[in-house]
Amino acid sequence: MMMRLSWAVTFLIVIGLSGCKNLTDLRAKTPDLTLVSSKPAEDVAECLLFKWQSQKLLDGSPINTFMQPYPGGKTVYTENYTAAADISKNDSGSVVRLYLPSWYIRDTFKAITNSCI
Repeated sequence: MMMRLSWAVTFLIVIGLSGCKNLTDLRAKTPDLTLVSSKPAEDVAECLLFKWQSQKLLDGSPINTFMQPYPGGKTVYTENYTAAADISKNDSGSVVRLYLPSWYIRDTFKAITNSCI
């Protein structure tokens, strides 16, 4: 029993740390979700930042989330790049390109992103 638990914990740690090494790696892949919003890019980015920061990792610790400039908008991303969103301005508001390499937050972060649109 203890061996199974140890293996499961090791597996989750390895999977949890298997995010991309940087934003360039993430952006080299097709976004998991692309959405258009009538809201300004800054408003969508701030919404994502605050809502992602309120989420917890599997061990209960907070998900460290950051925001930085992106050409024509902002990028919101988590520590270890387990999630990232490029939010750029367009004629009708903004476009969000969401990258989610970590399976355990995928559904939650998609829902959060939709709520910020």
